[in-house]
Amino acid sequence: MARCAARGGAAGGAGPLTGRLTWLRVPDEAELPAEVLELWQPSLEKLGFVPNVLRLYALRPSRLLACVVRYHIHKVLQKRSYEGQL
Repeated sequence: MARCAARGGAAGGAGPLTGRLTWLRVPDEAELPAEVLELWQPSLEKLGFVPNVLRLYALRPSRLLACVVRYHIHKVLQKRSYEGQL
């Protein structure tokens, strides 16, 4: 079974497992906007950690925030459609 090249498996080189999510530098919590930290808070409280997808979205906080806005708009429209208000 081939392992991920980024982790130094057979398909990609001879490096040790690094535990990194990406070769890009994920910002520290101190560098993030308050809005992003606010989005991380429920995960920290419920799970005790921040899922990788949210950490990687921290590379572009504006995209994370836009994704959340789209999600909430979708939920509102879906609820109105279900209730027959559209």
